[in-house]
Amino acid sequence: MNLHHFGDDATTLPAQVPVNDLQGRQDTSRHCSAMLRTAALFSYSFSVNDLAAATGQPVIELAMPLQEALDQNILVEHLERLAFRHRQTKEAIYREIATPPQAHLSAAMALSRHGAALERVGEQLLRARQAWQDTATQWVVRNAEALASREPDMAVSLIRHVLHTPTALPLSDNQTDQLRVLMTASQFSAGAIDHVLDQAPKLLCRLKDPHLRRQLLSLLVKADLSTGRPDQALARVQSIMEESAIPEADCYLQGLQIASLTCLGETDQAADAAATVLTQRGAGPEAQMHAHTALSVARYVQGQAEGALYAANEGIMRITGPTTDPGDLCRLHLIRSSCLTTLDKTSDARRALATAQHLAQNAETHLTACHAARARFLYLAGEWDTAMTEIEEGLQVQDNLGMHPILHSLAALILTHRGKLPQAEGRLDLAAVPPGTASVATYLEDIPPWAHSTVDQARHRFAQAFARMADGWRNGFGPYVGQGLVHQAVDLVRAAVHLNERALAEQVTSRLERIDPLAYPLFYSATAAHCRGLLNADPHILQSAAAYYRVAPRPLARARCYEDTAVVLTEAGRFTEARAQIAQALELYTDLNAAGCTAQARRRLNDVGLTRLTSQRRSKRGWDSLTPAECKVADKIGQGLSNPAIANALFVTRGTVHIHVSNILKKLELTSRVELAAALARREHRRDTSLGAKSASS
Repeated sequence: MNLHHFGDDATTLPAQVPVNDLQGRQDTSRHCSAMLRTAALFSYSFSVNDLAAATGQPVIELAMPLQEALDQNILVEHLERLAFRHRQTKEAIYREIATPPQAHLSAAMALSRHGAALERVGEQLLRARQAWQDTATQWVVRNAEALASREPDMAVSLIRHVLHTPTALPLSDNQTDQLRVLMTASQFSAGAIDHVLDQAPKLLCRLKDPHLRRQLLSLLVKADLSTGRPDQALARVQSIMEESAIPEADCYLQGLQIASLTCLGETDQAADAAATVLTQRGAGPEAQMHAHTALSVARYVQGQAEGALYAANEGIMRITGPTTDPGDLCRLHLIRSSCLTTLDKTSDARRALATAQHLAQNAETHLTACHAARARFLYLAGEWDTAMTEIEEGLQVQDNLGMHPILHSLAALILTHRGKLPQAEGRLDLAAVPPGTASVATYLEDIPPWAHSTVDQARHRFAQAFARMADGWRNGFGPYVGQGLVHQAVDLVRAAVHLNERALAEQVTSRLERIDPLAYPLFYSATAAHCRGLLNADPHILQSAAAYYRVAPRPLARARCYEDTAVVLTEAGRFTEARAQIAQALELYTDLNAAGCTAQARRRLNDVGLTRLTSQRRSKRGWDSLTPAECKVADKIGQGLSNPAIANALFVTRGTVHIHVSNILKKLELTSRVELAAALARREHRRDTSLGAKSASS
């Protein structure tokens, strides 16, 4: 055994199996037995250095008893550490310890003297509370701040014990206050945000030290932001700045102020404050992170996706450690996903969404924002069944961030395209919020008015839809102004042309055409060409737009472009070409299960003289009835993947996969995954046989 191979890296033990304990191992030496009793004090694996510190013996003196324990299969080597081979063996040895709490305390103090990691010492102290001494209290007081940043759950338990345990050396009032604030910070880092909001104001009333007051108020600001109360967060920041002992130029406070303004939708004001913070030398990582977050949101809603992505990446680089609000990192990845989606970087956007979802689930924060961002992405990508599943999952989560109106609005968009207008209007009723209410995800606030204008158009309320969209283009929806509303530009130009409002149509189109095609994705070029083709009634320009849409993954926009081209060609008397274009549109509408879009296209073309259109209806049973998303899931099942593995591969939630699997089984009239796998194998075999026969005949 090479003792130099055993480091201090933490690890996870392999699964334990039932075995006999140490009874009958009478050949174990006295030195080995004593060493094993000390080893049993560690919860999981341990390093030789930890064991040497706890026993008070040099490493070289442990060589023989360790080798003996390894030879007898009591201990095993695992990832450069040591562990008991079986849990029952460890438990049997632990029961031999006369006074376990005292033994843990002695081990903790020994580890501390030898400079062991804080987590190792804290682990022992957690099990030594019945034998607590002043030395343990002094250790917690000295190391509370570092422990709070590295192991917040452990810090909460140890600090709470210190505060409630009488000692021969009582803590000063200032030490007590410091520990209470650190415990609150640890609770915040551990995700107990509701507890922070409940207890921190009570603690604030008794604090005298201005720096501790600022620290606690800052935690309350973060808690307000994490629970969707940016107005209250901003008021708290201003109250901190008004305290005489706190300098107004504090960059950290300005960072929190920027975060509050961003969440309130005051993107211009937040961006101006962010630019100021980034020029100041005293700006720390967290203030810079908030500044870059504000800049990324401001640039995104202004239509500057590349600049927004750069700012979001810079913000992520400023995330310094576990004391940072976990929601900050999640939010930055959500902004990244929106930027990447706009830039047509679909795979990268999926990965950013998966990262955000993982962070949200671990921290139990921003879950509804994740569902909203994922649903928006899936809507744009044409994966509407999966998007609806994501929406319903998001609506089951408690909403502290104002995301439920966004989710209902996305559902309204999909239901409108599928011809279910009463249900869509019901969703819009559910999406109604009081005036002035803002969501934390400012970059999604264009969706509710987008859904309203889409329903207006489906109800043939063209003047109302035009007025809503035109007002949004001129004045903005929330923070969105101008080219930031690019997703609604085509609908606005189409309505403007229909109502003979050509001046505004030209203004919108010209603005989009001025965008540098090298600095923006193909979707922008496609939108600009689509608008120009509508305004000039030019089928060639519209066909170039459709080619752009083919590269930019926007199936609904491409189908609408084919439909508009067919209308223009029909009005020019080019009926054969028009039929070819509308056939492509109807095929895409069928793939999307967009019955509402199909009906609308038929009406438009019938009005201009093109009749007797045919479109393929999707079957309700059999393989042809599966949606594209269901086909992907079925393919993964055929590969032998489990639901969690499929969710990871397709960047969707496990609940979404479960619903897809249920739908697949129902449509194929099967009862289990085993039957589905067998059916997939038979189908693949028939396909291979058919291809082989064709190859032989040729």
